[in-house]
Amino acid sequence: MSFVRVQILLEPRQHRALKRAAQRANKSMSALVREMADRYLAEQAAETRDEFLEVLDHLRSLRERQPVYRGGPVAEARAEREGPLADD
Repeated sequence: MSFVRVQILLEPRQHRALKRAAQRANKSMSALVREMADRYLAEQAAETRDEFLEVLDHLRSLRERQPVYRGGPVAEARAEREGPLADD
């Protein structure tokens, strides 16, 4: 696995808390930050997917409420054209 070096600035309290959490988990701070980033990105992807599914459900409900034309427009136009003329 390859890594990309990044630099972040933390507040002192964040640094202390992250260092303690990494020690408790017996991991490096970098490993802990990577796990946190993965969790955050997975949550964001799930939220995006959920929002997409909500929009899709809404579009389906709109489609279900719309009347569906079952006629044949070409046949209807032909019948109208070939039919008797209406008297004014």
